[in-house]
Amino acid sequence: MNGWIFVLTNVAVAGLVGGVTNHLAIKMLFHPRKPLVWLGWRVPFTPGLIPKRKQQIAVSLGEVVSEYLVTSEGVRELLEKEEFRRAARERAAEWLARELGDGIAAGDLARKWLGEERMSGWLAELPRLAGERAGAAAAEIWRSGNWGGRRIRDAVPGWNEAAVEGWAAAAAAWGLEAVKEHLVSAEGQALLRRLAVGLMDRTGGFIGMLAGIFVDEDKLVARLTPFLAAQLDSEQVRAQVTAILAKRLGEWGDRTLEEVLAVFAKDEPAEAFLERRVRDSLPWEKWIGRLERYPIGERFMERREEWERRLSWVVDRAMDVVSRQAHSLVAAFRLPEMVRTQVERFPIERLEQVILSVSGKEFKAITWLGVILGGVIGLLQSIILLVWK
Repeated sequence: MNGWIFVLTNVAVAGLVGGVTNHLAIKMLFHPRKPLVWLGWRVPFTPGLIPKRKQQIAVSLGEVVSEYLVTSEGVRELLEKEEFRRAARERAAEWLARELGDGIAAGDLARKWLGEERMSGWLAELPRLAGERAGAAAAEIWRSGNWGGRRIRDAVPGWNEAAVEGWAAAAAAWGLEAVKEHLVSAEGQALLRRLAVGLMDRTGGFIGMLAGIFVDEDKLVARLTPFLAAQLDSEQVRAQVTAILAKRLGEWGDRTLEEVLAVFAKDEPAEAFLERRVRDSLPWEKWIGRLERYPIGERFMERREEWERRLSWVVDRAMDVVSRQAHSLVAAFRLPEMVRTQVERFPIERLEQVILSVSGKEFKAITWLGVILGGVIGLLQSIILLVWK
């Protein structure tokens, strides 16, 4: 009986020692967090292994990640896989449908991405900035292209006699039609009535008196209107107006663009005049307001398949570019330094929770393995001692 008690005692003690030893070894990976000092002497094995070697671990992890895990070859291989590209195209299409699928306007979409405050600031400044940038660009193009010294016939593509005749004929037809429409309008009739009254007032003597008595302005205008309209539609009048315009265009064709601008700019330099007109005269605020109200969501729904096809093309081209520049991009990320910085910032407490959440069962198994091994060693030791006696 004493022998059995001796064996059980040895097995229990050895198992306890093995389990406690393994448990302490696991705990010493993370504890204590800081070095313990007693009587001015630092206690050995403090702090724990991971807190003590945190910086070296961070450097090693950075090197491992950059040299073996995230490499330019691995990134390039991933980007060239059709499964990855298909998933990227699907995600991009889902994102596009989510952002534009509610009939949203361009301005509302910008507010959604940028925020109300930032978008309001942009809308307040954008007309001025657009005018300034466009004006500066127009001045730069004028200066760099030496447009001021070019003749109009050289600057306008396709300028020749036949083209000038065609432009003059089109301008004449448009102008005469506009005049005819104005004559038959209420404003045009009022203008003809004022001209008739003025003509009769200027006619002096006996004829002027008779005209004032017997001529009715309304009847005169009623008779003049169809006559004038017929004259405006006649081929003879159109031919004469076309010839006049063609002659004027021919004369203007030999002028330089700087001479043309000088007619409107007065004493202002042509380049400064062009920049100012582009900056101040164009309706930038109206155009930006129209762009803000543009129904981009409705346009997307109307041509969704085409938009998604174009987006897929953009995704593929972007991946091609990234794949070709994978080495430079990976190097630019400076992964070793990034990983080292993040690991150094990572709290030890959180790191312990992460490791225990992943390997908690294994750590418990190691503790019980220590108990079992300790018990087996205690049993063998007891048997040896009993046999030796």
